Amino acid sequence: MPLRHQPAPPTPWDSDLDQPNIAASAYVHPQCSLIGDVRLGENVIVAPNTSIRADEGAPFTLGRIPTSKMVW
Repeated sequence: MPLRHQPAPPTPWDSDLDQPNIAASAYVHPQCSLIGDVRLGENVIVAPNTSIRADEGAPFTLGRIPTSKMVW
């Protein structure tokens, strides 16, 4: 479990509380921070002390994510 794995804070332009979506084969180091609509595809590695924020209304995608496996 990452240090912070939480939904995006609501803002005036985006009130959704989008949470990170992590593929089963992705590795997320315990000392990283994923906030908001972060989408990690198959075999993605997130290193220690990394911060990935997608809380401004648009998703941030790393790796290849098949559209048939996405949870909306």
